[in-house]
Amino acid sequence: TLSELKEDYDILFDQTEVTTIAGVLLAQLGMIPEAGKTIHVSGHEHGYDLTAEQVEGLKITRVRLRKIPAPA
Repeated sequence: TLSELKEDYDILFDQTEVTTIAGVLLAQLGMIPEAGKTIHVSGHEHGYDLTAEQVEGLKITRVRLRKIPAPA
């Protein structure tokens, strides 16, 4: 769940009205993304890229979370 991601990865999600990682993508983009569309979210120590890996019609079915190392 989104709350588990927040806790496990220390990610800061601005959206309070969504409950899924796909919902974060939809809320930030304001539309159904094409597969491959990426957004950036912040954490306390790292940033993260969220990529819509698979989209079927109006549904995001797979999202990839990738940690971006903090600048040295």
